[in-house]
Amino acid sequence: MSLIKLDNDLDKFINLICKNEECPDLIICYFTATWCGPCKQISPIVDNIAENNEHIRVIKVDVDECEDVSEYCKIDCMPTFKFYKNNNIEPVHSFSGADNNELLNTIELLLKTQEPNDNYDKLNNNIQDF
Repeated sequence: MSLIKLDNDLDKFINLICKNEECPDLIICYFTATWCGPCKQISPIVDNIAENNEHIRVIKVDVDECEDVSEYCKIDCMPTFKFYKNNNIEPVHSFSGADNNELLNTIELLLKTQEPNDNYDKLNNNIQDF
């Protein structure tokens, strides 16, 4: 399982993105809140992606518990998704909202932009239920 629930530790967040020796193909930061209805709607899909794709790491950030990280990432609405690659602290893409199609299409696009391309097929096989 590649889901990490982050506590309010900005240094840990930066290390997970930039100093990741495992360097998964894609890191998704999922900014959420327990009271957020759209977050509750998309959360099972995010959990499924994390559980079934070892080449993707998902960092779940509760904005109320992780104010320093949320402020650093300039989060102003939930859910917000930020996508990171190659140990770079600058996200390659981000969007806000509980749009299942946008989430899956973004992941597919970002996985297609690398070699080898077999991880795109793995993702497709693991999200068929949604």
